Amino acid sequence: MDKSLINQCLYNWLGYGNPNAMTWFVGTEEAGAEFHGNNKTLEHEESMLIRSEFNLAMDFRYVWEELYKLPLEGFKGKRVWHYMAVFLLNSDNSHEIKNYIFNYKKLGRTNSNHFLCELLPLPKPSKGRIEPYKHFWRSITDYHDEVLPKRIDLILNTLSSNQKVKLIVCYESLFVGEVVKRYNIMILEECNNEHYCLYLWQFSKGRTIFLLSTPFFGQSRSKKLTLSYKGLKETAIHTKRTIQNK
Repeated sequence: MDKSLINQCLYNWLGYGNPNAMTWFVGTEEAGAEFHGNNKTLEHEESMLIRSEFNLAMDFRYVWEELYKLPLEGFKGKRVWHYMAVFLLNSDNSHEIKNYIFNYKKLGRTNSNHFLCELLPLPKPSKGRIEPYKHFWRSITDYHDEVLPKRIDLILNTLSSNQKVKLIVCYESLFVGEVVKRYNIMILEECNNEHYCLYLWQFSKGRTIFLLSTPFFGQSRSKKLTLSYKGLKETAIHTKRTIQNK
């Protein structure tokens, strides 16, 4: 695999769903389930060739089932997708959550009320390591230094072009930290033992965006930051009510 193919995948795509929806989720990156692990259907280079043709926003079901040939119902175990569904549905009912993702397949659709944004573009099994791209960047720091500022600019430009975005739910601290550095942002409230923080972000003149910083949507190494469906559901209901009253 050469660098030109990797370069084609760095800034062409942001995520799945409707970028002009009210709610965005911002995470770190995909794990690349299509080219490693039990669900593997492609070689890594085949995956990157497909990704190089992505548009800015893609349809979640179409990508996984039509391009990667991975039926959604074949995925086992709890994923970040489950937590997104909890927030969108205001529900901690496991049956409802699974139906939404795997049976009704409503997550990340281009006609949906949400957008699933990835801060970093290249899928890799481990967040803190640069493999399988060590031939292109010496370290994860080098990768971040080159790619992260441009990705953040791409996200900000996309938000500028999509006026209906009102709430960003972010489980990646790199993005929250960058927003805090660049913008006029204030803490509205902390809730659920301060694991969640709701900010009011003065995005541009006359436009504010609510930014909800959360623990990681999945299994955390820190028990203190482990998410429960119940806690996330309560936070979702409270956050949406706060936005309605502003």
